[in-house]
Amino acid sequence: MKSTIAHTRNILTLNPLSPNHYYTKGVIHYLSRDYPTALESMKAALRVDPNFGFAIEMSLACYILLKDYEKLDGFLREHPEAERPEECRALYKLMYPDEDIDIGLSAIPSRVHEGADSTLFPWHLFLQVYLGHHELALDALEEGVRRRMGPIINFRNIPFLQPLHRYERFRRLVESTFSPDALPDGAAEAPMDADSSGKSLLSEQEVQQFLAALSGLLDEEQLFLDPNLSLKTLAAQLGLHPNKLSWLLNEHVGKNFNEFINTYRLEVFKAKAIDPANSHLTLLALAYESGFNSKTVFNDFFKKKEAMTPRAWVKANRR
Repeated sequence: MKSTIAHTRNILTLNPLSPNHYYTKGVIHYLSRDYPTALESMKAALRVDPNFGFAIEMSLACYILLKDYEKLDGFLREHPEAERPEECRALYKLMYPDEDIDIGLSAIPSRVHEGADSTLFPWHLFLQVYLGHHELALDALEEGVRRRMGPIINFRNIPFLQPLHRYERFRRLVESTFSPDALPDGAAEAPMDADSSGKSLLSEQEVQQFLAALSGLLDEEQLFLDPNLSLKTLAAQLGLHPNKLSWLLNEHVGKNFNEFINTYRLEVFKAKAIDPANSHLTLLALAYESGFNSKTVFNDFFKKKEAMTPRAWVKANRR
């Protein structure tokens, strides 16, 4: 990420009067779930162009995700040109129903589709999600993807759509939209490594975007618990060619796919193994619950990482 930010700083040095450059810098932090830093970039963009719509909408999204209604409300009052202020407030209330804020929701369901196609941010889609209309939200998402609507083209990484990730329809949409076969000619080529000149397979911005998306899939959705998870299926979730994912892991994480995934599984196993509530389960059963699908792989990986057997580690760490 440091090199990506350095690159954006260089661009801003060349053209410090481009609100879009500040916005792009903020998006990098947004995708990394660093919303306060993303907001700083949006503020910079708005100092250059106070009416820059993308920065206004992204700021609203960050305030909602930061769970800061006071700043959200203040920002909306400062920017009456914001596209759908009441919908933004309603979305906040729906996401955080326990907060004591006076926002009426009765008129929202009938208004979610009003002017939806013309908005910079798909607030109508987010409202459907948090109104609990998940099938309708998936309908709208599929239609938007079919029409290649800009606000949702990066739908797999939009934080507000997290509740939809558990549905098979969402996973199929990711796979069909970003599979190598669905990409334009040339985009699905499969180079195994960087070329002979040392050129990276992904730009620095793409590296950070895919690393952020990968973190979301593993930290939040825990895809590693699926013992059948493979490089190919994980790459499909990311919309990335498997060989590029392999390169990303080796070059920027320092691990191959199996070591990377098994590291997540190992941490889950260790937490389960020292939990007294699991004392009635065998260590192998806990390993399988953690995503390992082979006794040999589990034991070998554990001893490699911890320099002792699983049983010895548990004996030393269980309270």
